[in-house]
Amino acid sequence: MSYAYHMMKKNYDMKLIYDEGEAAFDKEYAAKLGLPVDKIDFRESETVEDWYNSIETETNLPTKEKKDFTIYVLDSLDALVSEEEMDQDFNKAGFGMSKQKQMSKLFRRLVRKIRKNNILLIVISQLRDKIGVTFGETKTRAGGRALDFYASQILWLYEKGKIKKGNLPVGLEIKAKIKKNKLWRPFREVDFSILFEYGIDDLGSNVDFLKDNKVCLNDSNTRFLYNNEQFSREDFIWYISEQNKEQEIKDLVKKTWDEIEQASTVIRKPKYTVEE
Repeated sequence: MSYAYHMMKKNYDMKLIYDEGEAAFDKEYAAKLGLPVDKIDFRESETVEDWYNSIETETNLPTKEKKDFTIYVLDSLDALVSEEEMDQDFNKAGFGMSKQKQMSKLFRRLVRKIRKNNILLIVISQLRDKIGVTFGETKTRAGGRALDFYASQILWLYEKGKIKKGNLPVGLEIKAKIKKNKLWRPFREVDFSILFEYGIDDLGSNVDFLKDNKVCLNDSNTRFLYNNEQFSREDFIWYISEQNKEQEIKDLVKKTWDEIEQASTVIRKPKYTVEE
């Protein structure tokens, strides 16, 4: 959301909605990470039905109130319950499949309206271990299968480890796996870093990607080589920042990624031809 706002605000009139189901959002901390908290419409859905009404409101706005597009973040799906569960006695065991059924109904009713109104819906959920499963996919997510079925993209994030400076943790190493992708090729994986009180370390992650693919390294693959100068990792990151060469590095990363994709492309002649 922060990246989209800062990169696109000059050319587009956008609306930002953050639906805080967990009631744990720290606006002061978010502002330090660059999130434009004063531009965000904060909401607090408690039930799936609340969430449905909140999204439907956006799809039914009069034309004069509509934006070029809307980014709607729900954090998180796990915090929502159904109205049936809310009305149930706390000591009564279980609540059936009411949440899953309501989720399915929500998407059946709203998926076309969401697309028609240019709404990017981002739903955050937690992975959980499948009890008793020792092979195949060992992780799952609460809330039923409707979200997985209707989603255009599904991204799973894992913590690989902690980044330390001295003995103190200063960030996290993250692995991202694309589990579903209707927009491009699925099942890609990438690693990146998150630094506390900074956010995603775009530049550091780009530099690590180049190193992993042996780009911009000296003959011994121990130091970075750029413009005939050699650098350690941190010195290379500092040099790029000071010389305002971030875009050059991004372009190099994209070029490297495209070359990897091209090399993995399976070449076949067209199976069918269109007759004139």
